[in-house]
Amino acid sequence: MTDFVNPTSKTSLNTGQETWNALNDALRDDLWKIYAILGEAHHLFGQATASFDSGLFEGTVVLCRASLESAFFLYLAKKWDNEGFIALEIPKALDGEDRYPEFDELSRGIRKKVKFTETQIQAISRIQKDGNFVAHFASRRTLELQKYSTALMEAAEGIDKNPNKYERLLAYNKIGERFQFWISRDKALENLRDTSTILLTLFNSMPKPQPASKRI
Repeated sequence: MTDFVNPTSKTSLNTGQETWNALNDALRDDLWKIYAILGEAHHLFGQATASFDSGLFEGTVVLCRASLESAFFLYLAKKWDNEGFIALEIPKALDGEDRYPEFDELSRGIRKKVKFTETQIQAISRIQKDGNFVAHFASRRTLELQKYSTALMEAAEGIDKNPNKYERLLAYNKIGERFQFWISRDKALENLRDTSTILLTLFNSMPKPQPASKRI
């Protein structure tokens, strides 16, 4: 399989459906092997692409985050065994009970198994952050507004000394760019594209079932 997205073609994927089709075209005949292990992640990413095309940008980033968390967990917990069946190994707590790690731990674990680019590693952190922002939307947005207000007050004296009204407006707008108040279409599309490349890297690196003639 080859990457369905590269630096020259990435900008052409401007809709969720295009991104979804490109991922599945890249998987081609291997999709069933991947779906058996990472099916829930694949399903959630399909929901993310549909959300984007419906204009649900907050929903898009939450589903992108959920897609990655599901993919990381499944990649680490499930695998094809030598007999062509799927083995499930849930991590255990010290008391012997099943333990379900959260995003941070899963992210650290997957990076020890899969070689991501530095750009993808940074994207994983951003996708988690954006998903968390929406999952805790009221409190996170309130915090951003408070920080924004503080930054405005601290900068106001210097900015207001500028006699040019347009330049003052630009300076205040520049401060606002440092804070996140909502999820824009561009932000959602960035997360969608990056999630697709991260998933494809996972899918391509996942061990596939051996033909019956090669099984031990």
